[in-house]
Amino acid sequence: MKYKIISIILIIMGLIGWIGPSLWNQYNIGDYHVKELKLEYPEGIVDPISLYKPIGKGPFPGIVFGSGAGADKALYKNWAEGFVSQGFVVLLRSSSYGRKKEKPWIDSRDDMISSFQYLKKLDYVDKDKIIIGGHSASANLAYWVGYKIPKKIKGIVAIAGRFPPEEKGNLNLAVFLGTGKNDKLVPPEKLYEVANKISESEIKKNKEHEDITIYVSDNSNHLKESWDNNLIREAVKWSTQIVGLNYKENYSLEKINIKYIILKIISAFLFFIGIVIIMQYYLKKLFHINKFIEFISIIFYFGLFYYIWSATISKYLFYFGPFPYNISKYIVTALIVAIIGIITYVFLNNKSYNKFYFDLLYLLITVLIITYVYSFIVYIPAFNYGGSLIFFKILIVTLPIIILGFFFKKIHLLLYQRIIFYDLVFVWLLTAVMPLK
Repeated sequence: MKYKIISIILIIMGLIGWIGPSLWNQYNIGDYHVKELKLEYPEGIVDPISLYKPIGKGPFPGIVFGSGAGADKALYKNWAEGFVSQGFVVLLRSSSYGRKKEKPWIDSRDDMISSFQYLKKLDYVDKDKIIIGGHSASANLAYWVGYKIPKKIKGIVAIAGRFPPEEKGNLNLAVFLGTGKNDKLVPPEKLYEVANKISESEIKKNKEHEDITIYVSDNSNHLKESWDNNLIREAVKWSTQIVGLNYKENYSLEKINIKYIILKIISAFLFFIGIVIIMQYYLKKLFHINKFIEFISIIFYFGLFYYIWSATISKYLFYFGPFPYNISKYIVTALIVAIIGIITYVFLNNKSYNKFYFDLLYLLITVLIITYVYSFIVYIPAFNYGGSLIFFKILIVTLPIIILGFFFKKIHLLLYQRIIFYDLVFVWLLTAVMPLK
């Protein structure tokens, strides 16, 4: 009886914390399509991007918008939605990492130019009305792109970009410079230094400039600029003017902050745990030992886990797909985990050995083997130039699975059920973590 009460409490708490904020935070964006694509650039480089397209034939203006260093494009969903609401085609990309040990930012700059070239070739994009933009590291790259192909782009949206090339001089482009009042990395006064470098003139506070617009958002720090709706609106409004669109103010964006994201993630997983507890209680009571029901139940648990992860972590922090272009990688990963899973089940399917530390050993070995195999298939950058981000994503994937595995063991899910769940999760999530080829 206590399991029923605990599970019902968890389900109610989870629903209130997970679904509640979304119901209170209604927002409206015009119709648009989103495609997840893998772009192929010269020298065998690939780039996973999200392409936002308004409804209609176009031609539409376009913008290439990149994330900050170490950040995933999922953090910038409000930026993409802001631009697409005004009729922009948006190519949203994560920050890329150089393949060279020295000056890797050159590769990153070229990747952004390749993204621009792709956007320019789309028949529904107006090739004369494309803006380059980004946050932090990508804002720095946008300056370089502006100097390299100034006649091909319409303007630059640089959010908290502090490193324009000092020796280049006048940029001769329309530029929007934005930052947060509480940004310690790129404080407001830094933007005026940047403006002076790229305009070769003295720009002071409250002094207008023909080509440069500076906007400081009152409440943002460096991270919060990723979802600062006031900053987004000002940048979008400026961009519509640059490309000759009429700015439409009647749209709203999701209100996002750290507390909002954490609340939704924790609540959603509490809901998941509550559902699993109550289902296991009734399945054992009604069906006793039934292999078919055991198999179907773990598939259902994975499906629910997939939905919760997609609606929280994948939506707001790191986008994990699934990606249609990853089908061959899914197959490779499935073969690896299937072999490891069968071996584990054959040797450990004994009550005297069925302890959780064997699950933990299985999980860690699986992660290490998958990473090792992929090191021969794809390019994994050095730790300083992107390898740290891959390692961080592996932790994000592995730690929740270890916690859930311990929970599954406590409520007596069988070893083969736990292995099936682990394997399905790793095929989906660890494959997404590995770089593309």
